[in-house]
Amino acid sequence: MNYIERIEINKPIEEVITLFNNPKYYTKWMPGVSTHEIIKGKNKEAGSVSMYQIMLNGKDNEMNESIIKNNGPEILAEYTINGIVNTQKTTFIALDNETTLYQIDENFDLKGFLKIIGFFLPGMFKKQTKKFALAFKNFAENKK
Repeated sequence: MNYIERIEINKPIEEVITLFNNPKYYTKWMPGVSTHEIIKGKNKEAGSVSMYQIMLNGKDNEMNESIIKNNGPEILAEYTINGIVNTQKTTFIALDNETTLYQIDENFDLKGFLKIIGFFLPGMFKKQTKKFALAFKNFAENKK
């Protein structure tokens, strides 16, 4: 299942990228995330691996993140959680000096029963992506 989510953030691209890559802010804008731990490498660098504790649908889960590529405005990462593999390309594009487009390209590799859920309820996945995008936008613009 593939889809794209886009949202404009009223901040300059450099500030947006800095906030996005700073692990001290993850629990402030990632809904449900209680902890983040770097397992291998340096945070958000290609080859790094991190683990997040995240509450989803009332259950505590462990989500692993592997950074494939990070060149600043474009980050390619793979996330695994509960048998779901999600390859996500995050792109930041300067629309002008004070506005940044935050684009999330999602590619979920669903197997078994999850494939059926993805087929019949793709909105469930899209809603979660939109929730994270809006939370980051609100944090970046308001620092709350």
